[in-house]
Amino acid sequence: MKRFRKKLCYLRYFVGLCFLSVFALVPAVAQESDDVIALPEARVSAEKETSQFITQEQMERRGDNNLTEAMRWVPGVSIQQSAGQRNEFSFLLRGFGPRSVPVYIDGVMWGDPYNAQVDYSRFLTGDLESIEINKGYSSIMLGSSNLGGAIVMRTAKPKEKLEIGLKTSWDFDAEGYAGNTQTLNAGTKLSVFYAKVGFQWHDVEHWSLPTRFEPIPGNPQQSGKRIGSNSTDMKISGMAGFTPNDALDIWATYAYSHGEKGLSPLSAAGGVGQVWEWPYINRHTASLNGEFKTDTFYAKLKGFFDKYDNRLNIYGGGQAALDKYNEGDHSGVYPSDYDDYIAGANIEAGININEWNKIAATVQYQQNSHKSYTALSYTDDAHNDDTMGANVSDNNIFAGLEYTVSPFKPFTAIAGFGSNIFMQGNSQKKEDGAWKDASGLPTSWAFDGQVGLFYDITENNELHISWALKSRFPTLKEKFQESDATGSTKYVSNPALEAESAHHFELGYKGYFDEKINVNAAAFASYAFNSINLVTLNPTPRTVQYQNIEEVLFYGFEAGMEMYLNKYLQLGASVGFTKYDIIHSEREVKFFENFPELTTNAYMVIRPFEKLNLKQVKNISIIPSFEYVGSKEYTSGSGAAATKAIRGSHTLAHIKASVDITKYASFSFTVNNLFDELYESA
Repeated sequence: MKRFRKKLCYLRYFVGLCFLSVFALVPAVAQESDDVIALPEARVSAEKETSQFITQEQMERRGDNNLTEAMRWVPGVSIQQSAGQRNEFSFLLRGFGPRSVPVYIDGVMWGDPYNAQVDYSRFLTGDLESIEINKGYSSIMLGSSNLGGAIVMRTAKPKEKLEIGLKTSWDFDAEGYAGNTQTLNAGTKLSVFYAKVGFQWHDVEHWSLPTRFEPIPGNPQQSGKRIGSNSTDMKISGMAGFTPNDALDIWATYAYSHGEKGLSPLSAAGGVGQVWEWPYINRHTASLNGEFKTDTFYAKLKGFFDKYDNRLNIYGGGQAALDKYNEGDHSGVYPSDYDDYIAGANIEAGININEWNKIAATVQYQQNSHKSYTALSYTDDAHNDDTMGANVSDNNIFAGLEYTVSPFKPFTAIAGFGSNIFMQGNSQKKEDGAWKDASGLPTSWAFDGQVGLFYDITENNELHISWALKSRFPTLKEKFQESDATGSTKYVSNPALEAESAHHFELGYKGYFDEKINVNAAAFASYAFNSINLVTLNPTPRTVQYQNIEEVLFYGFEAGMEMYLNKYLQLGASVGFTKYDIIHSEREVKFFENFPELTTNAYMVIRPFEKLNLKQVKNISIIPSFEYVGSKEYTSGSGAAATKAIRGSHTLAHIKASVDITKYASFSFTVNNLFDELYESA
């Protein structure tokens, strides 16, 4: 049997290599394929910042299709894959989670307005120009609640009269068809008008367990396909702009995304937990933008609206619930619906007083709204007062000022200050069948401040040192968490929660050598205080509440490098090391779960032939890569039997081969987890 499974493993590699293909069609205005592996333009002597950038070219080269796939290559970022009830991909950025690191798309915060986080693997990146990763220190112009940093995504605007791009991939493994990804972008830029539309589709029929996985007798999870690993995502986007002259740009954007995913994966260690299913996760995002820019002055205006809806079906727990799901039995299933939105407006302006002094300011307003409903039946979509469980909202006004001074040529200093005003809106929540209203809460304040010092050793080598004080207001969930749908936990509202804050310190370097080597390195420390976490008020029945209770110190170092050695070989590698000390915890937390101290990765782009004398084949690229994630602590068991356990480290290897058919089209073949590594996620 083991010999057969080993052969099956080899067959999986062969089938994957033969059938997992990507076809990319680019327009006649595209660049030669040699440009695809060129290093991104150095930003050392441009605007001073400490962020790191991921370009669309880098994502194409590595085969990244979504946000978490792109972020996993950035030093200091740890991707968190949860196999629990929500079955989501999340991340840690120098120890800070997504509630503390907001994600923006074209200036609009992208996330669940209720919980400030979503499954970040569901954001497809085929229409993006770049992703900017800000850690700790980030521009005051970004606004509020950037406690641990910010992820800034920008959609690519068209630059040519006609731009068309098509990419299609089909995934196969030893179990057969595994999924497909489709991306189509089309755009045009004329003298005073531009427009772009995009379509993305990502379907996962399943993903397979390593062939070395040994199923436990009696567990529904057996070898082969991972139960509940199916998902579907679709994104339709568009933009249209008007540029009557070089100084003025007015444009509108719209994006619709739809997602579906199967039930929560069962425990591979045995037993069936809660069976949850998401039949839809929908989002509508629209914005209207204006920008006026001259050599000495600029102004930006933005209005935006982001609508978020999802449905959760809870079948209960245990084998009986799984049988009910598999049989399509919806009796006793009362879907939970979210009806949320984020809306607001920003204004930003800046002026170059002279070549040594610049000043910029911003005023921003944002409203977050959350309404929850428990449908009366599986097919019921009625949203009314009888089915509503919560109607909560809040309002945030942020004003920021940033000053840049260069008293002498190699040196630049940037100082920023921001003031947050937080006002409660609706505060209605149903508890024990009755409505409770927490309106009339006082206005809350929080302050941000930062200083960055940048010194150009040479034109392409820079040292920087920075300090930043950042804050984050509590989410609607942290203030008004609803009782667990299983009825096992009661959440007590705490609308008087205060903002949490953090001091960030960083000493960093970035260099660009001979247009062939990019280097980024930093040592950092972050002191977070007033941190928000759950406190158990009563063990039986379990009653909990979010409170400001913890102080934590994060510290470590990170480094990343890309080398373009010659036209035949390019290398890239990064490493991130983060430790933490829990200074104070009223809930007596001894360790953070699923927190890896060390992460590292590397890749190569090998081009054995500059050009081939074949009409059908122009060039060949071979791209091996690997990623290492260190060991993580977690809690095994529950209650009095709970103990600390260790999830071991793991190393994954991948390989991709790309064949350029013409300068406009290419095929690629990929095998992920090349050595069939067996590892456990959170």
